[in-house]
Amino acid sequence: MLIWKLHWIFVYFIVWSLSVFVAPVAYSQYSDIDQNIHTHCSKKWTKRGQLNQLMYNYCAKLQRNGLADLYELRSKYRDLEWIKQAEKEIAKKWTKRGVTNYLMVHFGLNLAIESFLDISYGLKKGEYESSKITRCFNQWSRPYQQWQMIKFCLDN
Repeated sequence: MLIWKLHWIFVYFIVWSLSVFVAPVAYSQYSDIDQNIHTHCSKKWTKRGQLNQLMYNYCAKLQRNGLADLYELRSKYRDLEWIKQAEKEIAKKWTKRGVTNYLMVHFGLNLAIESFLDISYGLKKGEYESSKITRCFNQWSRPYQQWQMIKFCLDN
């Protein structure tokens, strides 16, 4: 039990530390993170009025890790001009009734970044035809650049 409590103290410290160190980069898009995680995991793991505490704890851990990883992505790729808009749109997609799934926001943003990096590499290597590039970018750049869809379009 003591190890479990120490684990959560450590996780809290890491998430708090990341939010402090990334603060200049982190645009405040999320509010009341602890309440958001509690609401998300409670809804997901309560059945007929009974909370599955083990799964709730696991869910909360995943959400905190997702948020910490999201902060790390922001910091690492802060120079990409499109990243704020992409995160905003991805977060909108993964927010239901005011409750955000941070794990999925991280997953979506990471997928967008990886797709962008793959496209950039492919463009440097001349792997794509210019007509296909134009068509794919025109099709998947509204309301924001959906890099994973642009990549899929270019590859198929």
